[in-house]
Formats: sequence, C-alpha cells, structure tokens
Amino acid sequence: MEKSTEKKPVFIFRLLVLFLLTFCSSEIFAKRASYEYVRSLKFLKGQEYFFTLSDCTFYLDIKNVLPENVTVYVNSLPENVSFVSSKKEVLLPEPDSDDDIGTHIVMHLNFAKPGTYKIKSIDVIVNGIFYRLPFETVQVYENPRNLMPELSVEFDDETQVKKNKASVLAGENVEFTVYAKYAVQITNISWTLPKDSLFKETLRYDFAESSNLKSDFSDQKIPVISFSWQPLVSGKFSFPEIKIIALAYNGSHMEIKTPDYEFSVGKNEIKKEDESATGKNFENSFRENFPVENKSENTAMSFEELYNLVSLRNKERHSFPFFNKYRKERILVEEKFALENYENETSVVAVIILAVMSILLFAVSVFMIVTKKTYGTFICSFAFLLVFTATVICGIKCSEKHGIFKGGVIRPIPEKNVSSAAELKSGSLVCVQSEAGKWLYVKHNETYGWILKDDMYEIK
Repeated sequence: MEKSTEKKPVFIFRLLVLFLLTFCSSEIFAKRASYEYVRSLKFLKGQEYFFTLSDCTFYLDIKNVLPENVTVYVNSLPENVSFVSSKKEVLLPEPDSDDDIGTHIVMHLNFAKPGTYKIKSIDVIVNGIFYRLPFETVQVYENPRNLMPELSVEFDDETQVKKNKASVLAGENVEFTVYAKYAVQITNISWTLPKDSLFKETLRYDFAESSNLKSDFSDQKIPVISFSWQPLVSGKFSFPEIKIIALAYNGSHMEIKTPDYEFSVGKNEIKKEDESATGKNFENSFRENFPVENKSENTAMSFEELYNLVSLRNKERHSFPFFNKYRKERILVEEKFALENYENETSVVAVIILAVMSILLFAVSVFMIVTKKTYGTFICSFAFLLVFTATVICGIKCSEKHGIFKGGVIRPIPEKNVSSAAELKSGSLVCVQSEAGKWLYVKHNETYGWILKDDMYEIK
C-alpha cells in the first residue's frame, strides 16, 4: 500500500511534463504567416463584374492564421463608395497541402457611380502585427437594369472616317459592320435604302439569327450584320439609317439606330484605256438592281389621249366614290393601252364625308360621356375611332402627289446620260417621292427612278 502511494505523485508529474512538451512543440513547429507574406496580400475581386447600386464583393485569404488572430478596420473610403458589411470565415487548407487553418475575409462595398476605382489600403492586424493592405483596382459598370442597348459601326480599312465624316469616290464600295452592345437579344433589323446608291446585306451573324437570350453580362460589342454600300453619284450623302429592335437587360424592347455619318462623294474619273474593264463593271453595278425592261410594243399615247386620261383621273378624284362613272371610263382607257395602273384615285368627297362623320361621332361620344350612358359611350367611341382612322388614311392618300407619265426612260440617277435605265409606257401612273431641281423621284408599282418634271402631268 505504501509503494503505490509513493508512485502516484511521480505518475502525475510525468503526465504534466508530457503535456508541456507537446504544447511547446506544437507552438514551435506550427506554421506561422511571415511578415513579408502578409504584406504581399491584397483584397481581390470576388466577382467578374462590379455594378452600381449593388453589393460588390472583395475577399482576402490569409493562410496559417486563425480567424481570432485577425482584426479588420475599414478606413475612410473614396467618394461614391460605401461600406456594407464584412465577415471572417475559416479557410481550410487545400488537399495535399502542409498549410494549417487560415482566415477568409469577405467584404461587401457599394458603388454609387460607374468608373474606375482604386480604394486606399485599410488597417488589418494579424497576430498582433499592424498592416495596411490594399484593394485590387476595379472597373464599376452601370447597373444592367439601367443600361440601354447601343449600336456602333466599324468600317473596312479602306474607308477613313474622322469625326463621323468620310470621303469616297462614286462607285466605290463602302464595307461596314454594325455592332451591338448591352443587348440580350436582337428581335428585328430594318434599314432605309439610300437614294442614288446600291446597298445590300453581306453577312448576318449568329447573334442576329439566334433566338436564345444572352443572359450573361458583357461589356464587349458583338457583331450583328454587315453591309456593302456603293454611292453612285457625287455629292453629300447621309449614312444609311439602320434600325434594330433589341432586348435590354431590364427586359424592355428598345429601338436603336446607327450613329449619323456624313459622306462626301467625289466624281470617279475613269480613264479611257480602263473603260473596257472598270467602266463595264461600274455600268453593270447599275444593272444589278435596276434591270432594263423591254420597250413596250404598244403605240405611245398622243397628247390628247394623255390629257383625256389625266382629266378622267381628276374627275374621279373629285367625284362621289360609289358608282363613279369616271372611274369606269378611265379603266377602259387604261385597258385599251395595256397600262398597269393598279391604284384608283382617292375621292376628296369621301374624305370630306368621313371628316364630317368623325366630328359628329366625337360630339355624340362626348354627349354620351356627359349623360353617363356607358353602353352608348362605348359604341360611339368605337365608331369614332374607326371613322377617324379611315379619315386619316384617306387624307394621307389624297395628299400624295400623283401624275401621268408621258412615257420614256426612268433613270436610277438624276442624269440624262445614263446607259442603264428602265422604260415606262405612256400613261403610266407615278407617285412622286421627292424632288431635286428639275427632276422627280417617282414610284410606279414596284419600280423607282428619276424622271424630268416636264414629262409628268400632275393629277390635282
């Protein structure tokens, strides 16, 4: 009994010594973050893109330092930057690594305006040592819900554009590509055909063809469509207007158009010795979009016959629209000369009648509203909208300038000496699109071109 009592203090002493040795050895052999290592750290971006008015994440990983040995102090931040929150987490070592547990710091900041931000270093205490650690420089973009799609144009290397102005020669091709930015999807593409020039689509890219939404944000411009444009005459040209309906990041559909450019087109002086090659190619460019029609075998209408046709259309225009005898006579004349005039004259009398009906229906609708007759209000308002719409449409048709062409060539450009031109029959009905000096740009069915003012008898 006495021997066991004597051994007990010795056993306890040995356990105490073993514990102290284990503790001291763990402190001695444990990995510690060096001063140079911590000084080399900085807060990194936690996401690919930073946006205004949203929480933007930075993170800092410190290996071999427990979270309780790290303290972060947020100093003064730049203008338009505000502190949201921060937290410390345990950083587990990577597999097959000799590192010990570390600290993962997450910090959320908010940016009020877009721009490039370089945030000043903030105070961090690691294992009792004071450090000032910087942030990674970041680019902050406008919040996608506030971004509107944009269009831009890139020209080929041969077209030099400075400050939205360029100079080319008549007959030269201008190749360009339209790019979209901040668009999720392209739903429609349209353009206005420029006068006195050839214009065609050369390539439509996948982004314009795809029906899938591009949900991920991108600040890069994406090619949409390419064109070839060839001004045919000298002078000042506005750049072809191209409109695109694009889906924005906020879900709205926006109509956007290409920027405005001004082109100065100079005369293309073709040398005589080159006419066999270059001249023919330039001439063929007209024929591609303006084919020559065979001359009509019908005998040209005399002045009296033309005058009679114009007179019949004038009377048709100013007569009651129903049971119009002048329309019947005019149709017989046009059938006699095999004229393809598909449009009838819009009756001025009909426009006046519709306008009066619109006024009366509007007055009745107002009366119904005042007397609080719901059913009557609905019927009268609906009738008013229908009649008013018909009035506007007929009024627009009446305001268009029409005439009877005395016959001859219709040119792709307003010049007499043009080798390629289409020919229209005497008595053809033309609609004036625009005027340029003594020239008229007209439309006959699906044919467009220039004629002299003196070659058309206006229908009034």
